[in-house]
Amino acid sequence: MSKRKKIAIGIVVLIMISLGGLYVYLGGLNTIEVSIQNVQGPYRIVGVDFEGRPTDKRVREYFFDMRERIQKGELKGRLSMTYFRDAETKRNEVKLFLGVILDEIPSEIPDEFRMMGVEVNEVVEARLEVHNIVMPSPASIEERMIAFAQNAGYSYEPISIEIYSPDNTVRVHIPLKR
Repeated sequence: MSKRKKIAIGIVVLIMISLGGLYVYLGGLNTIEVSIQNVQGPYRIVGVDFEGRPTDKRVREYFFDMRERIQKGELKGRLSMTYFRDAETKRNEVKLFLGVILDEIPSEIPDEFRMMGVEVNEVVEARLEVHNIVMPSPASIEERMIAFAQNAGYSYEPISIEIYSPDNTVRVHIPLKR
């Protein structure tokens, strides 16, 4: 084997080891904890509606805008994305609401935002300690959560709410009904 081939193979192996290490560091191997939780509802969420491809740059812009407003103290609450699974959308598109689950309702809501309420008492919750880069798809997480809820004898609402914490913990809530 030539010296060039040995060097190329060595570089490829180093890249693969580095990517694997990054995946593990970002939480790619962490398990998803699913459970039934009682929560204090209703959720009051202020934010913006979005319909389109989840890869649209506006989703990212809205997400970072909301996070910045929380960091600046303009909105007090938890960053969230609410997915509407019963919405009629085109293939590979979603309908969602990007916003902040409010701890307290502000005296003024910015003109570009609207307020939405979600009635919740019991939820099936998935807890993930993982960076967004290596997070499983929302569809695969929801499938697991729905199966868990059905096995426990619950039916569920056709929405899911992703709640983001600054420590890269993501909790996904699907409101339940008996």
